[in-house]
Amino acid sequence: MTEKMTVIRLPSGKDAGFMDYGEQTAEAMISTYRKMAADMRERADEIDAASDSDFRVEVVRGKIVEHPVHVLQEGRPHTPDCRCVCCFRQRQSA
Repeated sequence: MTEKMTVIRLPSGKDAGFMDYGEQTAEAMISTYRKMAADMRERADEIDAASDSDFRVEVVRGKIVEHPVHVLQEGRPHTPDCRCVCCFRQRQSA
């Protein structure tokens, strides 16, 4: 038997929606979805504000576990409060 899930979507169908395990309340799902939207908005603003030279672009093998192939563009040096994936991984392993 499959897991019971709770799904939230807008009627417009423009968003992919969000799914969580179990039977959640409408209030909890709406709150979680709004928090996700705020995070997406913050990331979108950061992307819009960045210059082309800020982006690190690389070729990797694998979608889940990335194995580096080569770097197309280094990007600017990272700051101590950088929120990119590679800096996050370095902080977690330290």
